[in-house]
Amino acid sequence: MATRGVVYVAFGDRFVAEAVHSVRSLQRHCPGLPAVLFTDQPLPGAPFAEVRVVEVGHIRAKVDLLAQSPFDETLYLDSDTRVVHDLRDVFDVLDRFDLAMCHDFARKRETMARVVPEYAAIPYAFSEFNGGVILYSRSEAANRFLELWRQRFHQYKEQTRGWDQATLRVAAWESRARILTLPPEFNVRSEAVRRRVAKQRMPGVMVPRVLHWHGLHEAKWWHGLSPKYRGSKY
Repeated sequence: MATRGVVYVAFGDRFVAEAVHSVRSLQRHCPGLPAVLFTDQPLPGAPFAEVRVVEVGHIRAKVDLLAQSPFDETLYLDSDTRVVHDLRDVFDVLDRFDLAMCHDFARKRETMARVVPEYAAIPYAFSEFNGGVILYSRSEAANRFLELWRQRFHQYKEQTRGWDQATLRVAAWESRARILTLPPEFNVRSEAVRRRVAKQRMPGVMVPRVLHWHGLHEAKWWHGLSPKYRGSKY
């Protein structure tokens, strides 16, 4: 039977404290699901099944470490997460898929397209995925995805200023892995994050393509549209 567990990667006191908070919430809602922490410091008595002390190569070290998961089926969680419901059955989707992730707010950012040709070549419809919640198996395609992400991240680390989601999108596309897009409740972002992204008004960030509700044929169809789009070209 496949082993299942959760992996965290956290360095420094602040982020380790976040990971401890997160794993405690995991234990409350997912009893029996083990968690492993990759970190830069010993943590005697920490609430993890295992703590692996590793050298910190860079701020996005997870791209180098996720392939070292001891589990056959792994759920990676960023340190700044809190589990609020039993999510153990999410692993069952790996019977049909290699990976599962949630869409990010961005789809295709012009800033990244200018510096990463492989990113620019991907159609807008293939969204960025958020790198904070990643479910993956040990399938050949999932392993290829993790290795491609590692390679592309280091290839474009300077151009992307160490940001990892552009190369995650490239790796997801190039790996040809079977990816399940998880519903947004698996990666709920704060209102502050949504406001910040909306203020940036970056091309490629959640630009509507198709509208869908009753009354679009009527004069006041725009009442169903989000206020931030009223008065726009839509």
